[in-house]
Amino acid sequence: VDHVVPTVSFSAPANAATVRGTVTLTVNASDAKGLARVDFYRGTVLLGSRTASPYSISVNTATMPNGAVTLSATATDQAGNSATVDRAVTVANP
Repeated sequence: VDHVVPTVSFSAPANAATVRGTVTLTVNASDAKGLARVDFYRGTVLLGSRTASPYSISVNTATMPNGAVTLSATATDQAGNSATVDRAVTVANP
């Protein structure tokens, strides 16, 4: 039985970055027994999912409010164990 959670960390955007337009969200994620998927969120809003590496999606920040935003990524392994990482950014669209 697998009770070990996956590892997940943001590689882009940088923490506390100011973002505008289309940005790429990228995480490094792994699990000894394999990942099922990585889900990307803004708050509780699902932005997209990936089932294979590279774990990245492009997001149009024009659909987000300007100001402080928390992005997150949840890696889920084949056994259903999951781990989440947050990334704080500032959206600054014209």
